[in-house]
Amino acid sequence: MNVRWHPIDRDTYVAVYEQFGNELEVFATHTCMDGCEFHAEPNVMTEWGFPDAPCALIKSHMRGERGTSAERWSYFIAEPLLDDAED
Repeated sequence: MNVRWHPIDRDTYVAVYEQFGNELEVFATHTCMDGCEFHAEPNVMTEWGFPDAPCALIKSHMRGERGTSAERWSYFIAEPLLDDAED
């Protein structure tokens, strides 16, 4: 299923995770703490969703050197989109 990711603030992300965290599982993750062929700087992304759901619910994304002023976090919530096959 395709999704559109909408930015949310940290407080919203934390509220969703606190409400449903025990039920959520990792849908996708990418970690390169020293940069990699895809990113010139450290990059960590994790998507969380309910088991058996067609898509993740929330996503966190960190860029920059962890523990420094370069560390930047972004948070997102998914909007499921109808695939062509479901129209």
